[in-house]
Parts: sequence; C-alpha cells; structure tokens
Amino acid sequence: MPITHTDVIDVLQDPLVKRMNFRVGRVSLSAAEYGKVVDHLQTGDITVAPARNGALYRPGPNTIELAGDSPLDVRVRRDIIHECTHALIDINAPGTTRLEGEVAAYLAEFTYLLMWNNTRPFVGDRSQEMANTPDSKRTLQSISQFAYTYNLHVPQGFGTSIDLRDIARMVTIVQAEPLYAGIGRNEKLISPGVRIHPPWAPAPHKAP
Repeated sequence: MPITHTDVIDVLQDPLVKRMNFRVGRVSLSAAEYGKVVDHLQTGDITVAPARNGALYRPGPNTIELAGDSPLDVRVRRDIIHECTHALIDINAPGTTRLEGEVAAYLAEFTYLLMWNNTRPFVGDRSQEMANTPDSKRTLQSISQFAYTYNLHVPQGFGTSIDLRDIARMVTIVQAEPLYAGIGRNEKLISPGVRIHPPWAPAPHKAP
C-alpha cells in the first residue's frame, strides 16, 4: 500500500533517529528537531504524497513525495530521513543554502544507514535519483565517509558540530554531482516556510 504520513512518523520516531544529535552549519539534527517535523505531519502542515521514482520534498506546498510501498524497506526509510531533513530545514533554518541543505540531508541519511548497518559505511542504491556512474558512487561514498569519520553514528560523536571547512568540502563534492551541478554555490531555498495552523484551525489537508 502507498506510504502514508503514519509511516513517515514511525521512521522519525525510530530509536535510531532518537540517537542522532549533530549540527551542520545552521542545521541542528536531533530527536527534538525531527519531532517538529512529526508535529507538522500530525497537524497536516506537512503532507505525504506518492512519487513515481525516488523521493522529494516540495517547499511551498510542504509535501514529502515518496516512491515505494508499506511496509518500508531500508531504502525508503533512508529516503524519509533525507527528505524530512529538508522539511526540517524549511521549518528551522532560513538562510541555509540549497547545497548546504543537501549536505545536511545526506549526512543525516548516511548516519542513519551507519546505525542501521551496524557502523559499517553503507551507500545503498540511489540509481533512481543520481546518475549510476563511478563519479556518483564516489560522491556518495565520500559523504558517507564524512559521517563515519565524525562518529555521527556512535555516542562519542553525539553533539558534534561539523567543521565549516568540511561543510565547504562536502558542498564541493555535492555540486560536482550532475543532479546538483546547476545549483549556485550561494543559492538559497526560496520558500515561504512551513505554514503553521493553530489547533483550533485545522489545516486544509489535515492528516486523518
């Protein structure tokens, strides 16, 4: 069956996600921060919709689009972490550049995969979203290695703030990938942010 907002909430409340705790520039990634995405999913401020391939967060309509079915495999769970990081940036971190946002989303994704895969670096299949080339694989492996080097997946790395020079290096790595090559180095996300509805005024697309 199609992926629902309940599936996404379940992933964000996974014990592995509750262990995540690090900062990438302006972006703080932790259980408390992902809890804000859960709150917006529960009120309908952020919605979930099917996608043909891969995954995408659409600012403006505040929609997470996901391909796949429930029950979720690790590929879909990985996609959820990535796209919910973009949603979190839309909620919390105005001024973050698009490429910095991708770095944060990939680091969150690979930290989750390192936890899932018992600390061994693991890239997984992204052939639907990124060019299936040696260059793309090296890009993903490089970012995964950053997560591993900073120990983001184990207690000694909890609370880490990524060095700004390493954020810049990761931005360069991401921008070299054809999927992101057209994004300017300092280009920022144009978004009105996540609309917030008070509890007495249900969102137009309030989740059931």
